[in-house]
This record gives sequence, C-alpha cells and structure tokens, in this order.
Amino acid sequence: GETIYDTRPADIQQPSWGAVLQRNNHIYLHILNDSIRDLSLPLHHRVLKASIYGTSTPIAYKQSRKSDFTMTLPQIPVSPDLVIDLQIKEK
Repeated sequence: GETIYDTRPADIQQPSWGAVLQRNNHIYLHILNDSIRDLSLPLHHRVLKASIYGTSTPIAYKQSRKSDFTMTLPQIPVSPDLVIDLQIKEK
C-alpha cells in the first residue's frame, strides 16, 4: 500500500537487505532479510520518530550529526517484509 505506491527511492544507496523508499516526510525501510538485527544507514535527514509500520510500537535509534543512523531491529518475523516507518524532518 502506502509504503510502496507513490513513493520514490530514498536518496541513499539501496541496501542489500531490502529497499528504502520515501514519501514526503516518511522514509520506509522494507526489510526482507530476517537475519538483520543491527541496521546502519547514512541518512541525510533528521529522524523524529521510528516505529514498526501500521503500529504505534516505537523503535529506539541513534543518529549522529554526521548523518549516521543506527537501530537494532525487534525480533519479529519478516513475512513477507518488515516495514519500519521513519518520520523525518523535512528540509
């Protein structure tokens, strides 16, 4: 649905574990590999909130001023994919 349609690839290199898509002030991390636990991305946006898409379950993350973004994913099944919704501050 909305995490795919009317989105565009985020302005980072697409990772091997899935896809990173963006629409307005949301970046959607589509995780297709359930062996991924620690995730690191070079995001050029300030993240305001991270949650499992479709829920209000927050996910802890760290972000440095140099755009390094890291998080540890929850241990839940990835079927067909796990979508993390990053709400970002628009530039």
